[in-house]
Amino acid sequence: MIRFLAGLMLITSALTMAEPVVNRAQLTSNIIDKLPVDDLQNLMAVPAETIANVYFFTQVDGLAGQQIVHRWLYKQEPMAEVLLEIGGDNWRTHSSKKIRANWAGDWQVQVLHGDKLIHSYDFKVITTK
Repeated sequence: MIRFLAGLMLITSALTMAEPVVNRAQLTSNIIDKLPVDDLQNLMAVPAETIANVYFFTQVDGLAGQQIVHRWLYKQEPMAEVLLEIGGDNWRTHSSKKIRANWAGDWQVQVLHGDKLIHSYDFKVITTK
């Protein structure tokens, strides 16, 4: 009986220490019904002299009741950090950023759990006429 309980405690401990998993990460032009409407891949076009919204959708496992952060970086400089509550297992969430046409260049969204980077997504912004 003691061996059984010790084994059960080890299994429980291993389950609670499971690594968070990012199942899906996607850059999109909008979110409807908690899902991305399209996939911008790694390129976002912003018409000259305008501001465009972009959304970063993330689906995570193993973080119920915890938080993640979406950190938006432009040319490796932080532009925004968005704290997101994870309400359950296999949770879908997103953040958004307004991108100015003159912010063309390399961008990255980092997904952080505490101080740990669990995912990063690189994309490029181009200005169109």
